[in-house]
Amino acid sequence: MKLEQSLDVSRLNVGYYSSHRNLFVLPSGRYSAGAFLGKGSYATILHAVHETDNRSFTMKLIDMKNISVESVIRECIVHILLEKESEHEPSGPFVPRFYEVAFDPLHNLMILRTETIQDILYFRYKAGTATENDKIIPHTLIQLAYILDFFYKRLKFNHRDCKPDNILYNYDTATGKLDIKLIDFGFSCLRWNGVDIHAGDYFTGSTCFLPSRDLTQYIYWTYTNQSIPISPGLQKVFRDILTFRADKDLCRMFLACRAFEKPMRAWGDSYKFLDDRRIRNPQAIPGHLRATMETFLDIYTGSNLKEIQSYTIPQLAHCTPDRVLKPQTRRCLRRNSPKGQQLLKLSKKYSTPSTRTLRRKRNIRGKI
Repeated sequence: MKLEQSLDVSRLNVGYYSSHRNLFVLPSGRYSAGAFLGKGSYATILHAVHETDNRSFTMKLIDMKNISVESVIRECIVHILLEKESEHEPSGPFVPRFYEVAFDPLHNLMILRTETIQDILYFRYKAGTATENDKIIPHTLIQLAYILDFFYKRLKFNHRDCKPDNILYNYDTATGKLDIKLIDFGFSCLRWNGVDIHAGDYFTGSTCFLPSRDLTQYIYWTYTNQSIPISPGLQKVFRDILTFRADKDLCRMFLACRAFEKPMRAWGDSYKFLDDRRIRNPQAIPGHLRATMETFLDIYTGSNLKEIQSYTIPQLAHCTPDRVLKPQTRRCLRRNSPKGQQLLKLSKKYSTPSTRTLRRKRNIRGKI
């Protein structure tokens, strides 16, 4: 059965996950559950290995208590469309390959099996020094701008949760190349064949495509995250990018904008502001941002701008997929160790909000 057909609600594939046996049983076979890779408000991410051919995969387990089956299916469809559109591009696809989806009725879980990518970009930023991040962050931003521009033009796509937590990367030690891929499309939307597809339930009915939204949000979260070391020079560039006109008034998004009387450091404030269809940030249009970052790096000038999709960054510290980099000691810890799991837990200030917070923000938004 084709993957697209298996997404029909009435005929979802049935699977099973046993936490005490560390085992996935899916229509495609049995998989041994491995290292814990991460956890968000809705999903837990685990590494898994096929018991027969030893191939590695990532399993996304979505608890269906607070989310509809239809919204997960829409997220799967968005993922598939992004993969199909970009798989023939150099360094594509720009998202992890999506192989299988199944429903575990016993534990009320949706299981998504995808390609395994090395690590989360947030941890790379967090572990780097300000000097290292002066190279790594602009390089990844140039690449992200190219990827988003590709999807903007093909599918009128907005990620709508665009931050370093939702970007994965592969680092090739032999060539020094760093390739990034987008993940987590639970809030995203796109236009396909004239139809708007909203992956999640939260933003349904809002404007789907705003061309500078994702990169503005990415810069905002990177700039305001106190655990990411950034040099004064890069901070100034980010402040310039986050300064633009909104409703004819000058908006300094890192301080306060329009009707906001306090800094927009709350999750709901920034999302509500960036979803306003009147908001346009010319500094975060992909082409403009790429030129800004390339000027900062001083590696390309004038008409020599190229559509670069992977970058050579020498002496980049890295860990294998079952380990995570500790910023203080720059050592790799096992993900499933107590210290590794503690390191993976993001602070509440920067993590995706809980369901309770989402519900409260939704009620506030409805009253405005």
